[in-house]
Amino acid sequence: MVQQDNKHEQKLQAVILADSFTTTFQPMTLASGTPKVLCPLNNVAMLDYSLEFLAGAGVKEMFIFCVNNADKVEEYVQQSTLQYSKAIKIKCIKDRNCGSAGDALRYLDSTNLVRSDPFILMSGDVVTNADIVGALAQHKARRKKDSSAIMTILFHKCGPASKASHRQVDDDLVVGFSRVKEGNRILVYDDDARNSDLSIPTSFFFGNNIQVRNDLVDTGISICSPDVLARFSDEFDYRDIQKQFVRNSVAEEEEGLQNRIYAHFLGDGEYATRVHNPRSYASISRQLLKRWAFPVVPDNPPSGYEKYYRYTVGRKYVYKEVKGLTKIARSTAIGAYTMIGADCTIGENCAIKGTVIGNQCKIDDGVSISDSFLWEEVMIEHDVKITKSILCDGVVIKRGAVIGKGCIIGHGCVVGEDVTLPDFTRLTLTDKIDEDDDFSDDFSSDDDDFSSDDDDFSDDFKEKEEAATEKNEANTASIVGKDGKGFQWCPSTDSDSEDDEEAEDKTLSIRMSSLGFDSTKIFEQRRILREEDAVDELSLSDEEETIGGSVDDSMDAAYSGDVPEQDVDFTMNIVGRQKGVDVVKELMNLILEHEPGTAVENLAIELNSFKFSQNATFADCITATTKAVVKKMNLNDDTPDMEFVKTLRSELKYLSPLYEKFCHSTADEIVIIETFENLALGGENRLKISPAFRFILQTLHDVEVIGEQAIFNWAANHEECDAEKRALFKQEPTQEFLEWLGDASEGESESGSEDSSDDENDD
Repeated sequence: MVQQDNKHEQKLQAVILADSFTTTFQPMTLASGTPKVLCPLNNVAMLDYSLEFLAGAGVKEMFIFCVNNADKVEEYVQQSTLQYSKAIKIKCIKDRNCGSAGDALRYLDSTNLVRSDPFILMSGDVVTNADIVGALAQHKARRKKDSSAIMTILFHKCGPASKASHRQVDDDLVVGFSRVKEGNRILVYDDDARNSDLSIPTSFFFGNNIQVRNDLVDTGISICSPDVLARFSDEFDYRDIQKQFVRNSVAEEEEGLQNRIYAHFLGDGEYATRVHNPRSYASISRQLLKRWAFPVVPDNPPSGYEKYYRYTVGRKYVYKEVKGLTKIARSTAIGAYTMIGADCTIGENCAIKGTVIGNQCKIDDGVSISDSFLWEEVMIEHDVKITKSILCDGVVIKRGAVIGKGCIIGHGCVVGEDVTLPDFTRLTLTDKIDEDDDFSDDFSSDDDDFSSDDDDFSDDFKEKEEAATEKNEANTASIVGKDGKGFQWCPSTDSDSEDDEEAEDKTLSIRMSSLGFDSTKIFEQRRILREEDAVDELSLSDEEETIGGSVDDSMDAAYSGDVPEQDVDFTMNIVGRQKGVDVVKELMNLILEHEPGTAVENLAIELNSFKFSQNATFADCITATTKAVVKKMNLNDDTPDMEFVKTLRSELKYLSPLYEKFCHSTADEIVIIETFENLALGGENRLKISPAFRFILQTLHDVEVIGEQAIFNWAANHEECDAEKRALFKQEPTQEFLEWLGDASEGESESGSEDSSDDENDD
């Protein structure tokens, strides 16, 4: 049994890894030497989200481990606007010799600074509103009973109802859990998208009921014992925490050598994810604007920001800073999901939507910007068009230029007059010839400034900036124009060892991580390959110990946001479904065969029994219930609107006990909406005859089968769907209902604030 040190237990510590040891944020982290964790996300440095979370979790001492540009991180922390209690200590630990997360943890172990059991280990690019107190208590309880329980990983569920893009295009995480006594002990951790099969040691089946899931995202937050650091010191070749340490630890079969790692699942309303690359950066920014991570929202910034900035939120999630002197011309249209920083000037006849604008930006007349990010002191001249791009600090876009989707314009670059940048172009002031990665391709730092000494960085930057204006003007002009400044950034390649196919793979990988990338073709290729594998692999012999773990077509559709009519089954249990059984259809038939007048609760028991026998999901049950509702309505194209609503309300009320039993989250409620939608688009014509779908949403809401948040999330998921998928969403009656619901929700919120204010005044 672990001996508890009360003194150390009271002083909770945390380790923040400021480097992610990848190159996914280049060239944003080049030229200026800005570390990734100091890049702004909705006008707040990423690191501040992590610090605020840890302070709220009761952490008393934080260690920020830095490799590249460590002095900048340390200076930022010392001069930060964050004003925490003196009881919280923040210390930067610097070591430029570390090339991976494993090296960082080995260095920490050698310092003996981390003594609290447990401590929190997280990446500096995490954004979360999670309440970790319960997870800490559970970890301590397990640790007290079992000294080998050294780690708890926080997971966030991503399902078919979410286009949140928590999961990356190349992420195929599969996690297996023991559900017997152990309390979500992890037995399998495999995030290699190249694997179509999953190997599980047969010894794990003794006394374990194993559930394998493919609907989870590792949040980048873990609760650890100091033994984790010691393990990294013992295993000197471990570089990656998840891919090597976690994966190998949970696969250990020898009982005496096992280190037990557990999972904690975030609840409904809790949010946690990492900013991996520009694509996830854009997705997370939009989710924060939509207030998915409340109270982590733009108008409630981390501690200290309120001294300098104050944001107000208006209709359609438009945020404006009101302490500064921002000026917006009356003729300019500001669309939904837009954030405008302090001291900005926006000219006449501009169209701006889905865009985050930093402080002190100047935008001239006639500019069109959509779904983009302007950091600080960006200047946009007349008649420029920008789509799904990131413009770093000090960028200048001259008159008439067009910036294609997926572009990243590095610090201080200038795009010349009337220049059109092709999609996915990345620019930097750093000439590619000067690049010299310190790490391998797989483990290279986001923040590598290609300099051997931080103290010399300023001089290096000046030299590179001068070089950008003097070197090869003809070549530069072909990219940024004669009056432009900057070089096209491409990933480093080794011409001696890398063939054309490998270079193409690297280019594709960069595009996959970019804003505006359409992943449909990637998923289609995966689907075809998996179908071919399925034909080749007819069956598994009795002697084989490999359990097939390939993900079906519906998983691909969930990633891309196109959910098929059949609900996606994200759980792969060891005892599979009976071959040839259409689970949703069988569940629906059970509902349709239920005798009217008999208690629906009895039907729920019958459905639950069938669910367990076939390893069906709650989503299967919800889909079947919704299909049964439509079948029982017995609709035809001539059914009057009043009869339609009356029948729908009656059937929903009758089967509401089933929804209550099987709906456990907002995501489950969205499955109801999407099932109605898929039926309408798949042949149930009466459901798509306007205003039928508006009646469906309103009735579902009125009888309290679904809540407002489910409707808002469903609508948000349709902002960027293809035209066919948006058909019902774009119907005028549907839009009117969504607007009414938004106004009603906003009114209730304002009323609640006024009531609270009145109560305080009364006191």
